[in-house]
Amino acid sequence: MTTPESKPTTTPEAAPQPEVKDDSVHPGFIYQSLRKIANDHHVPMDDDAIHAWGDSLQGRHKTHTDATKEFADYTRNMAMGLYPTLAPQIQSGIATEHLLSPYKMVAKSVLGQDAEPNFQHPNWQRALSGNVDEKTGRAAPMSLEAWRQELLTNPEFGYHLTPKGRDHHAAVLNELHTLFQTPGGNR
Repeated sequence: MTTPESKPTTTPEAAPQPEVKDDSVHPGFIYQSLRKIANDHHVPMDDDAIHAWGDSLQGRHKTHTDATKEFADYTRNMAMGLYPTLAPQIQSGIATEHLLSPYKMVAKSVLGQDAEPNFQHPNWQRALSGNVDEKTGRAAPMSLEAWRQELLTNPEFGYHLTPKGRDHHAAVLNELHTLFQTPGGNR
């Protein structure tokens, strides 16, 4: 029996559920998503192109997922054209950024953390096509060791201008100086 002072026994209320976000296309968010997708595939696009794509996708797709999928397919195809030696991996769904990461890390370790490789420039593309596939005779990515040697020895990359490069150069000069010294002094 319940009296006015007593309360009926109830079960505790469930915690409020977080609001479910919809998957509709939102202008600001679509532009950010498209920029990230283009960057992940190393496909150069200026802001005007990103906005044009975003505006077009918003008009044709009701969901963010559908819109970004179309753009991801487009940038994946572009990346396969830009980086043909990586095309099979890109086609399988691996982002170009992940495929280029080891080459980037080697460049940073050799040239310094401030190095920003641009794999669309012919010098940097050597990492991706500076080797030959023995089976097909086609261009293939360099091994990471071959890439490291390319960075160290090709003056176009500027290793000789880095602190490590200058230290290495000084050490070689000192070693040569020591080798050519005569027992009675310098000549």
